[in-house]
Amino acid sequence: MSRSLPSLLLLAACSGAMPGPAGDDADADADGWTPANGDCNDNDPAVNPLAIDEPLDGTDQDCDGADAEALAARALVPGDLRITELMPDPLGVDPAYGEWVEVYNTLDLPVELEGVLLRDDVRDDAFIGVSTVVEPGSYTVLGGTADPALNGGVPVSVVWEADMGLSNAADAFVIEVDGVVIDRVAWTPSWPGGDGQSIALDLDAPDPTLPTSWCPGTEAYGVGGYGSPGQANPACPAPFTGRTAAELQAGDLVITEVLQSPAAVDDELGEWIEVHNPGPTDIDLQGLTLVSDDGDAVDIDEQAIVPAGAYVVLSGFADPAANGGVVPVWTWGWDYGLRGSGMQIALMVGTRLVDEIRYDNGISFPDPAGATMSLDPAWLDAEGNDDGTHWCEATTPFGAGDLGTPGAANDPC
Repeated sequence: MSRSLPSLLLLAACSGAMPGPAGDDADADADGWTPANGDCNDNDPAVNPLAIDEPLDGTDQDCDGADAEALAARALVPGDLRITELMPDPLGVDPAYGEWVEVYNTLDLPVELEGVLLRDDVRDDAFIGVSTVVEPGSYTVLGGTADPALNGGVPVSVVWEADMGLSNAADAFVIEVDGVVIDRVAWTPSWPGGDGQSIALDLDAPDPTLPTSWCPGTEAYGVGGYGSPGQANPACPAPFTGRTAAELQAGDLVITEVLQSPAAVDDELGEWIEVHNPGPTDIDLQGLTLVSDDGDAVDIDEQAIVPAGAYVVLSGFADPAANGGVVPVWTWGWDYGLRGSGMQIALMVGTRLVDEIRYDNGISFPDPAGATMSLDPAWLDAEGNDDGTHWCEATTPFGAGDLGTPGAANDPC
């Protein structure tokens, strides 16, 4: 985007006034400045010490002795900078260091951030007091530290002050210059993202104030979570048009793989279940309940898509560095768990059973440690997976070293 830059001019004397002084005390271009008080070109009203220096045009509009290399922050107007991605809830790092905000320069000029105020709508704020240039059409990342070992692997260019931070549930982030809001994003619990996923703007969305213009980050970076800090965001997926949980019947989903006894990480962190959608239509798991025979039950209360013909992982925790190297579509936290001694795993919609297995501590199902129980692809349906002899111990390494094929078709038994 390009635009004309304003000059800060004083009005010339009114018509019919007495002639002004001559020489260094003259104001030939009637801009309110004379050579004596700093006007370096008294024949051009766009040149004076209060003018905004247009960068890289070969002219020193503000008379500081050099052509600007970037547009000064005080020249910014709403829309020149755009907030394009936020990480309020990072994984595996101290939030004070792992939170970050990505900003995009919409102009075809480089922009200087020195002089910009960052704030929320309540009490947090931070002033950018050092020179930081964002090139035209480029992204920069603001955060708590530039050390990738502390921030989870984020390329932070601007370190904000310690009292700046992002709330996980609801907050706002504002870019402001001299009381003018250049951009603002306010999010609530209904927005996407969370649990290590960034909130990423679709740049083609017509209204960035709507939560539907944003989607969760999906690309893993470092150990901090999922997002694309410092890079263009992938386009948000089209609105979901597949089947909802309320429409599911028995057999519409198939439990295909279970890691009940990981060896590479602690049990509670590394347990997971793989679910397969054998049908021709995407399925949203939101609204399903994951149940066990000992009374544990947890609702899938957020969108979790299983594409047609695909496999997805449900696990305790989202951080691949902690969970052994899986990328789950949904996590149950501490509300569910898998017993090594055998149990029922059931997917239900209300009282309607969609699929279940009952593994049995090695009586008919395999009972490996450090490897998954893996359903033979020859029995890839909700009846075939009831028989423990149709399952075997996985042999393919993944992630931190356990064996299995999370999120992919199983090897034949």
